[in-house]
Amino acid sequence: MLDLQREDGTITLVGNSDQIFELHGVEETDHSFFSQIKGSSEPLAPDTTNISEYDAQEHEYRALRWQIQYAVENKFPENTISVLRNRAEKAQTIRLQKNKGQSKDL
Repeated sequence: MLDLQREDGTITLVGNSDQIFELHGVEETDHSFFSQIKGSSEPLAPDTTNISEYDAQEHEYRALRWQIQYAVENKFPENTISVLRNRAEKAQTIRLQKNKGQSKDL
């Protein structure tokens, strides 16, 4: 089992290498779809903020939710799903704060 971590030590993904690549594929597929529908994605780079702020961006939050669904449907280990859900909960909190309780896509 691998833990992917940011420089600050925050764990962003847990799983075996196949699962991590699958989840990245889900994310990138959604990003491609998102950019075709809405244009280029938001400019916040992952190394300029914490993971929760990064995940709160519309295109990242949407992709994160797809990763959770994929992990659940494919019976990934519970700790993998837990890390993804924890990230989504923190991102949702930020989205709600920024939108004063009226966040779409929740």
